[in-house]
Amino acid sequence: MKFLKLLPLSLTTGFLLCSPAFSQDVTLSPNYETINLDEGFLPDPQLFELIAGGDVDASNVDYSCYGYVSEAPDYRLNYAAGSSGLGIYTNSESDTTLLINTPDGEWICDDDNLYLENLNAGYFFENPLPGEYNIWVGTYSESDSFTEALLAITEYPESSWETILTPTFSQDTFSLSILNNGNEIQTGLATQVAENLVITNAALVSQGDQWIVENPRNGAALVASINAIDEDAGLALLNVNGIDGTPVTIAADFPELGRYISLALLDTNRQGVLLNFIDETDPLSQVQHTSLASDGEYGAALLNNCNQVIGISQHSSPVLSNRLRPDQNFAHSANLTSLSNFLSENNVDYIEAFDFCLSEAEQLSLAQQKIQEQEDELIFLLEEQELLEEERIRLQEQAEALLAAQEALTAENQARIDELAAREAELATSQAAIEQAEAEALEQQARQEELEEEARQQEEALAEAAAQQLIDERNRLYQWTGFGVVVIALFGFVAVQVKRRKKIQVEAEENINEVKQKSELIESELQKASAEFTDIVLSGSDDQGAESRLKINGNALIRSDAGQVIGRSAQHADYVLNLETVSRKHLRIFIRNEKIYVEDLNSANGTEINNNVLNAGQEYELNSGDSLKIGLATYSVNLLET
Repeated sequence: MKFLKLLPLSLTTGFLLCSPAFSQDVTLSPNYETINLDEGFLPDPQLFELIAGGDVDASNVDYSCYGYVSEAPDYRLNYAAGSSGLGIYTNSESDTTLLINTPDGEWICDDDNLYLENLNAGYFFENPLPGEYNIWVGTYSESDSFTEALLAITEYPESSWETILTPTFSQDTFSLSILNNGNEIQTGLATQVAENLVITNAALVSQGDQWIVENPRNGAALVASINAIDEDAGLALLNVNGIDGTPVTIAADFPELGRYISLALLDTNRQGVLLNFIDETDPLSQVQHTSLASDGEYGAALLNNCNQVIGISQHSSPVLSNRLRPDQNFAHSANLTSLSNFLSENNVDYIEAFDFCLSEAEQLSLAQQKIQEQEDELIFLLEEQELLEEERIRLQEQAEALLAAQEALTAENQARIDELAAREAELATSQAAIEQAEAEALEQQARQEELEEEARQQEEALAEAAAQQLIDERNRLYQWTGFGVVVIALFGFVAVQVKRRKKIQVEAEENINEVKQKSELIESELQKASAEFTDIVLSGSDDQGAESRLKINGNALIRSDAGQVIGRSAQHADYVLNLETVSRKHLRIFIRNEKIYVEDLNSANGTEINNNVLNAGQEYELNSGDSLKIGLATYSVNLLET
């Protein structure tokens, strides 16, 4: 027995939301079926119905994947590839997502394809690999899980994808002809319950010896054979090889008396009301209702208001001329218990509803509850929008504050430039003072030499006078004494002048060195503040093909001691690339000796130059024309001419 995964949400949703989340498992059997397609398949597109969503977060596979999916794949596609492309996309009223595991094990995620409406997802493989594709159809919001959707498989490119789709075929009710000795004696209806198996009225089948089922897709007449028959329950099971349809769902329980029901016909359903059991103590008892079957409609399935089978129509009138006659007042159908037992006893792998079918009133109440939840969610979203607006205003104020800070920084830089100019003027004044000090030192040196020359001449004159005075020893004795005093005084004067000259010379040299040091410091700061470098432009595209461009101010870069940072976070980076594959602090760029260098800052998705992966923490030279890959975005490096 199979179970349909989605029915009313009253019990199902609560269970799924409480279940633990597992990662997607490609080894599990698909929820629906395995599809085998060769290149050039027809019709194109191939359409498959499913229930989208689940309770597993798709981001468990990769942070770039969105939505909620089931643990097992919904469909498995075995594709024999050729030269054509392969497209896989969704169609639903809900916001769907797509998760694909390719034959080489790669995960492909998509949400909101540009070529599709209603936020549907899709992906096109230009050169598809042959092999197994496991496909999950998810919903972006967990609250939208378990909604109906279509999966489309095509070889047409995205620009040619159809956006209004209906299943290629979903027939479950078929026309049945009863023949006896080659002549048609009665017609009725049969309902598909499993692959190549239909169920109908046993009395109808018993009218003839040959049974023909019409395939509505192509009008082909398919010969049926009896698989099982139960005259007491009024049910017959027929084998029909090659029938092309969709098995019905058998209800989980029988509805209460008084509920609306309908008779499933070929083109429409005939409405009615469930009246009563003919004999409640008999498990084979028929049920009575007001949806009368006309001639040619015997064996039609009786449906509850959820379009699930609860019985097979029977006859109550006498058999006249070997032909069933229409009921005149009330219609009869085999009940759900006898139907389920009959299918199980004959090992039919039928689909049974997972949960009870709610009445129209209960469904209306549930719909009103959902509307209220949607209104509450809308109010929440409006409140969130107000919070976002407040956040936007805060960020705008923060941006204005940053702009003001930038202007203040510009003014500060200008003040530094003015200060450097003043220091340069001071340096010029100091240089003039040095030159003046050197001139004074030279002048003092010349004066010292002049004094030494005068002292030498005086010494010679004294020596000559002493020799002349030896003639008169007595008379010269007093003169000699006086002359000695003069000589001592002169020598003392000369010594004082020499010492003073040396002191002045030392002080002058110290002043010269100090001025030179200040001059070199001012000159270095001036060169740093006025350094210039051409702007750097990074142009390219991200991993989705969207254009991306980043301009780096060369003057600011060369004047920065530690370089500048490129990343995703405005709080951590000087230049921001708002891409998911870029880390908050991705790489550092700086200039040394007129050359550009980059350093990967241990980013999550790495950095490459000309397809060479950079080791984190190491410096690499970057030249104009190089290819620079930041995360999954690739750029061409260009230097603007000044």
